[in-house]
Amino acid sequence: MNKADMRKGMLLKGKVGAEEKIYRVLDLKEKVLVLDCVKKTMPVWKTYEELSDCVEKEEESMTETTDIIDAMVGERRKTAYQRYNMISGILPFLSGENMRTETIKRASERYGISKQTVRNYLCEYLATMDVRSLAPGNKKAEKMLSADEKNMRN
Repeated sequence: MNKADMRKGMLLKGKVGAEEKIYRVLDLKEKVLVLDCVKKTMPVWKTYEELSDCVEKEEESMTETTDIIDAMVGERRKTAYQRYNMISGILPFLSGENMRTETIKRASERYGISKQTVRNYLCEYLATMDVRSLAPGNKKAEKMLSADEKNMRN
């Protein structure tokens, strides 16, 4: 992918070593601010040369995996928007690491959650650029332990 074809918000797909990587472009300057959409780690600056082997990846529709936001049950929708409100103040400061860190710290103090939780919400949103991804998932019911598992834990 050459520099002229890159734009904010696009997905890039490429191999780094043996690993398949998918990046979302968040900012373009002398370098490119990208988020690893597979690992969902905090955004990092990469050079255009590092991303030259990547190709544009089509955006996958989330309609199969996530309900339409209007059809979401009230509590799930409410939680998704609450989480988005927690991270919305951070979005303008993505490219400045110091300001981003400071706004994450403020958000964690303001909402009474850990900085790691704020970062998780931020990375989840940035990977998909969709509020629906912030909705809580279906929790798995606890399975009953077998007799062997009970013995191992005692």
